[in-house]
Amino acid sequence: MVQRLKASVERNIVEAAEVVFAERGYAGATMGSIAKAAGVSTGNVYRYFENKDALFYAVFTEAFAEEFSRLVDQRVASLVELEDVRRLDARAEGDADAMLEFWIEHRLRVVVLLDRAEGSAYEGFGRAFVDRLVKLTLAKWRRDVPDLTVTKTARFTLTNIFQTSLRAIVSILETHEDEARRSRRSGATSSRVSRASRSGYAMRIDELDATAQAALVRDKEISAVELIDAAIARIEALEPRIGALASHDFDRARDAAKTPGDGLFAGVPFLLKDLLAYPGLPHTMGSRAMRGNVAAQGSPYAAAFDAAGLIVLGKTKTSEIGLLGSTETLLDGPTLNPWDLSRSATGSSGGSAAAVAAGMVPFAHASDGGGSIRIPAAACGLFGLKPTRGRTLATGMEAGDLLGMLSEHCVSRSVRDSAALLAVTQSDALPELPFVREPSRARLKIGFYDRTLVGEGPSEDIANALASTVALCGELGHEVVEAAPPPVDGPAISEAFFAAAGAGLTGFRGMLEGMFGRPLGADDLEPFTWALIEWFAAQPQGTLERAQSACRSAAAKYLEHLAAYDVLLCPTTPDVAPPLGTLAPTKPREALVGLTERLAGYTPIASIAGVTAMSVPSGLSSEGLPIGMHFAAGAGEEAKLLHLAYELEAARPFPRPAPLT
Repeated sequence: MVQRLKASVERNIVEAAEVVFAERGYAGATMGSIAKAAGVSTGNVYRYFENKDALFYAVFTEAFAEEFSRLVDQRVASLVELEDVRRLDARAEGDADAMLEFWIEHRLRVVVLLDRAEGSAYEGFGRAFVDRLVKLTLAKWRRDVPDLTVTKTARFTLTNIFQTSLRAIVSILETHEDEARRSRRSGATSSRVSRASRSGYAMRIDELDATAQAALVRDKEISAVELIDAAIARIEALEPRIGALASHDFDRARDAAKTPGDGLFAGVPFLLKDLLAYPGLPHTMGSRAMRGNVAAQGSPYAAAFDAAGLIVLGKTKTSEIGLLGSTETLLDGPTLNPWDLSRSATGSSGGSAAAVAAGMVPFAHASDGGGSIRIPAAACGLFGLKPTRGRTLATGMEAGDLLGMLSEHCVSRSVRDSAALLAVTQSDALPELPFVREPSRARLKIGFYDRTLVGEGPSEDIANALASTVALCGELGHEVVEAAPPPVDGPAISEAFFAAAGAGLTGFRGMLEGMFGRPLGADDLEPFTWALIEWFAAQPQGTLERAQSACRSAAAKYLEHLAAYDVLLCPTTPDVAPPLGTLAPTKPREALVGLTERLAGYTPIASIAGVTAMSVPSGLSSEGLPIGMHFAAGAGEEAKLLHLAYELEAARPFPRPAPLT
């Protein structure tokens, strides 16, 4: 039966799958139906694959059917109830359509269940599967084209194609399973879900975004308490390996989940970056000087999370006072990147990014004063939107933001979660932004460049990903043109940023010494923090004023440059996530300033200008590490970016929780 089934799939997988799924009202696992689910034309999808190589599609069909059947059949008996398999096998025997239906529904859908114990439906077997497909494809190319040379770029592109296809299939199948579960809901549903929760349902929940988790609670398929318990179990299993959390209060969260309310995200687990005060939770800001401090009150911004029904489980780690681009504090220790535990999750929102990438929570609060949402998002395979200056409700941090660079929002695994959270946390300082729910038909003029603010270029992997993103935007119908880098003085911006940081830290030190009634010592602040305070103290009078003037000048030049385009595109970072220790706070100030200038080589100018910008997951490097691409638009134009992000997400689905290898 399996051989006959594979022959059927190989012979006509596109038409047969579309017929089978069309009869049931949902899309099948084919290029055409992926396009349908994504809301783009089938012709564009076919052209995308055919442009890579005419041989690709045939190899994909043959290799996918053969290799996927072999892998799934090894595990299917333990993951699908045996009686169901036997019954469907009997029904399918001798009926090609029924056999195809069986394979798709009870073999292909098992990709969603494979290797749950390792914490990922896709990566548990997907990485080996993709490697195998790449090898099969290259072997066929070499047989059919003598003396063929396969470049690194070709291999990189081919790998991303397979990864994208598989993730798209997983996403579609998960959606179909949710639809099927809702359609057959009965009086026995709640007990069935409860039983599933106790037997591993939490492993499935970690792959759902916040919108999907809220729907489970709203539809009474799972209770908010069960949802919170699943997140707590995940945190308890993974936190010792990752070090994402600064503190937690699980008892408080369980109590809150008993009455989650009716907000947009009612019952969904959430984490706050430890720069944001939240009543009753520790508020250390990553500093040993603040050890033991508990926030007595919050802010309008923090209260908006409660109003949305989010259940706060605790706080995530941040670099001290959010200063450095890696989360490796002397107070809490390093935060590890779930994609590679030898790498940094970057910063300063590294704790939030690591927690979301690992699947502890579906999204988490983050803040950005020069790239601290966007850079960790890129390093951890997440979506990260920096809102326009003044877009979100007040946090109480504004008075210490000397250059007006700070923005608040989140890191997420889906565009819709980010769009929804922005809709419920926005202030009335700007014209109201509607909840952006889908792509727009408007086509954009996108200018792209690859030089950092100090004139450096990206690594080969990042350059390849930029080229791939440029091509994708073109295939989606946007006008994509090469642009000059922003005409700003990068070194002057760097000096201005650290001058403002030094002034802010000097004020922070004075405030704490007044509170404590004693001078702060070496054990209170990190070496880099002290070095910045001392460096700023040695600067001539008027340094801060000159820094503010330099930023105003840079902002004006950037806004004029941006005005020639709808959107500016560049990499989010010039390199993938750096090894742990690269930006440790014990390193000399001069070295850390230079390393920061490279890591944050693209992002600070959008913060200085106060415009909106986002990092979008854009494939994996040759080492299997996430890459992000950076898009910036004018002030107040979050909707423009979110519309584009929905398109990019559909065309190149975002990663599932990290493989934690």
